[in-house]
Formats: sequence, C-alpha cells, structure tokens
Amino acid sequence: MVKQWCKEAGEGVTYEFEQKNPCVEVTKTDNTNPYWMAFKSAADEMKLKLDCRIFPGGTDSRYVRRVGIPAIGFSPMNHTPVLLHDHDEFLRSDIFLRGIDIYVKL
Repeated sequence: MVKQWCKEAGEGVTYEFEQKNPCVEVTKTDNTNPYWMAFKSAADEMKLKLDCRIFPGGTDSRYVRRVGIPAIGFSPMNHTPVLLHDHDEFLRSDIFLRGIDIYVKL
C-alpha cells in the first residue's frame, strides 16, 4: 500500500524503515519449554495465578529471542493499575515487597 502511495505521489517520493524487526518466534508456554516448566512449577508452588499475554510494547527480550533463546517477561504487580511509564506510575509497598519474595523463589 505504501509503495503505491509513493508511486502515485510522483518521482522522488520514497520511504525507508527506521526500524524493521524480523519475525521472531514467540516463546512457547507449554511442556516443550523447560524454562517455562520451571517457571510455572515455581509459580504453582507459590499459588500464583499467571496471566499469560503477549506484551504489546517493546522489551529487550526481543533481542534474546532473535538469537533463539526463549525469553519470559514477568512482573509480580497484581492489584495495581496499569500505569507503566505514566506520570503517576506507582507500586504499593506491600506489592513491591511481595514481588521481591516471588523473584527470590523463582
């Protein structure tokens, strides 16, 4: 579609990608992935309810996955409004301290 617009706009109209990420395989969250199984086992022991999602923003894990290493992003921030990078982002102290315990056990 963009190529067609440039063509219609006339000679000398071009485009280029400033950043173009290749298609990278999503990390499997099933029993074929030993990292996931270890992560899930630890979470199950702590009776954590996991909410698996594909994060829409960019994280550094895309670079790890690009070289073939599975990556799992995790934030133990339950009972917290989604305000990541907002001007009034916050985390309750009890949630923060519980998160430390969770990371230690993971």
